[in-house]
Amino acid sequence: ISLGWTVVLARTLPQRHRIAFGALGGAAIAALDLGVVARRVPAIRALPQAPQWLDHILFGATVAAVLD
Repeated sequence: ISLGWTVVLARTLPQRHRIAFGALGGAAIAALDLGVVARRVPAIRALPQAPQWLDHILFGATVAAVLD
């Protein structure tokens, strides 16, 4: 799943301010994973939300930093 999201971010992040946009992309992924997918998967819904959001945001920023 992470590799798939990495490909999506690599193809969609702009060249300028890539890390900031990567963090926003991570937040968008979190909204999808923790908002939409979690409705159907009780194990995801049961996870503490704040650490999950931070993890997704840092994932997006990290992917962007590596791409830079």
